[in-house]
Amino acid sequence: MNLRKKAPSPAPTTGSHNMRSLQVTPVAWVLAGSVTVADAAGAALGYPQLLVVAAAGLLLLVSAIGFVVWRPRVRVGRTFHPKTVTAGEAAVALLEVTNESRWPSAPLTVVDRLGPVDVPLPVRALAPGGSALVRYPLPTQRRGRIPLGPLRVVRSDPFGLLAAQQDHRAREVLWVHPRTWPMSVLPAGVVVDLEGPISETALQGSLTFSSLREYVAGDDRRQIHWRSSARLGTLMVRQHVDTNEPRATVVLDTRAGAWTDDSFEAGVEVAASVARALAMEGHPVLLHVVGEPAPSVREDGAHSVADRLAAAERLPASDPVALLSVLEQSVEGGSLVVVSGRLEASVEARVGAQRRRFAPVTVCNIDPDRPAGCHRRGGIIVVLGPTAPALVEAWNRMVRR
Repeated sequence: MNLRKKAPSPAPTTGSHNMRSLQVTPVAWVLAGSVTVADAAGAALGYPQLLVVAAAGLLLLVSAIGFVVWRPRVRVGRTFHPKTVTAGEAAVALLEVTNESRWPSAPLTVVDRLGPVDVPLPVRALAPGGSALVRYPLPTQRRGRIPLGPLRVVRSDPFGLLAAQQDHRAREVLWVHPRTWPMSVLPAGVVVDLEGPISETALQGSLTFSSLREYVAGDDRRQIHWRSSARLGTLMVRQHVDTNEPRATVVLDTRAGAWTDDSFEAGVEVAASVARALAMEGHPVLLHVVGEPAPSVREDGAHSVADRLAAAERLPASDPVALLSVLEQSVEGGSLVVVSGRLEASVEARVGAQRRRFAPVTVCNIDPDRPAGCHRRGGIIVVLGPTAPALVEAWNRMVRR
């Protein structure tokens, strides 16, 4: 095929040839059975015509074996660009097949496995030392971690009776990140006033009351909370967070009961949009994906927030314990954004209790049955939307106010 500009040569695979056993198709089994019956009937009944038919069928089987036993000496490699994309963007792969034999190669098929799908790629006959390039699109319609490979060189006879294949271990990964939507930044640690002050304990200046904890040697005695100390029988001190600190914590609720397939994808997009908006402003983002198997995700090559969101999956369980545990174990300070679907009232109240550790606390609910909007409930900000763009628009209106 013609390419406008020269493409980089795909890296060759080494030690990649693994001959597999022959694959016999159903047509071959039918033909073999017919040959046996024709040969037996011709010999028993004295019909030479049946013996000729049996001989012709046997010749076809022998010819098919000759086609697939031949093992082409080819080098196979694949490159693709870009390595990471956003869902819906284009990504293409370039396959290069080189004939390393002194003899011409017959036409063959290279099969590339893209996620769960096998994609056959016909390759023309190659002269000795000749190469062929095949360009093909990669699946980027939905976010995810898309494993590519192995590449398999498949050979079959012209009659479709037998097939054989060689594996070329060209395994790579395409990261398809969730889509993001333009989002205004909600300043971390800044109290958003929708209906009045969220906290009556806010101090003047850049420090805001966060929680109480036991006194330890070296603490400023001016921060001792005497009323609580008298009630609890031990010295308690006020703990504050710096409202100028731009840190933010984003939690993606993955419990199956809170989502449908479509709403979960929208929730991932909202979480990605929040994280991206904060990162673009230089704010550190701590992402927690409920139920995420962190070690295996890292082993799979997920390093960035976008990678981890690309790999996010719904949990089979609906119990809120996993979500609440993540919230309690999160490092306090800055703002907290919880992205969920249909969040139960009791769970929302428990999320609201995090006001003692974060300021502000925002809950983003993707609910297909409720209109977009924003309000304050139980001291937290609740942003609603049936889709990701609708929720983001409600969020942006809230920030502008």
